[in-house]
Amino acid sequence: MLVSRRSLERDLRPEYVYRENPDNERDSGWGAMIGDETDTEINDASNVMVQALEYLRNRWPELRPVFETEPRRLRSITMSGKRTPE
Repeated sequence: MLVSRRSLERDLRPEYVYRENPDNERDSGWGAMIGDETDTEINDASNVMVQALEYLRNRWPELRPVFETEPRRLRSITMSGKRTPE
């Protein structure tokens, strides 16, 4: 899954989680960002890292219900609970 480098390096829980159609068999389609990243920051590949989904599930257990959501039922969610349905 794609994760904001700042989130991992500064141990900041992602506040914006999204799911897109996977690009290939190894891609989960999940992404997790702090939520305040600028377009410039996100468009720089060095600011986005690949991380195992299990790492985020273990590091922030409160995110587990989000990652268990059916792929077609969730496009994005903020940790305030606002969902963006497909």
